[in-house]
Amino acid sequence: MKRTKLPPRAVALLAQIRAEGGEWTRRDVLNAYLANGVACPEPRGHFARQDLELLVAAGYLVRHDHDSLRRFYTLNPDKEGS
Repeated sequence: MKRTKLPPRAVALLAQIRAEGGEWTRRDVLNAYLANGVACPEPRGHFARQDLELLVAAGYLVRHDHDSLRRFYTLNPDKEGS
C-alpha cells in the first residue's frame, strides 16, 4: 500500500477518533473541528469528508455506506495500533 502523508488536520482527527472511538460522520468531524478551533476552509463539509476519505485511503478508517441514506466511518480494526 502506498503511504500517503496526511495533512496535520487529518492527523489530529485520527487521534481524536482513536481516543473517542465509535461511528463518525461528516457532521461529527465538523463539530470536532469547531470544538478544537481547527481552521477549515469553505465548503467545510467538503473538507470534513475529504479528511475522512484520506484516512480511509491510508487504511486507518473503514467507510460504512451500505444504507444509501447514511454514511459513517469507524476505525479499521486491522490498523488500530498503527
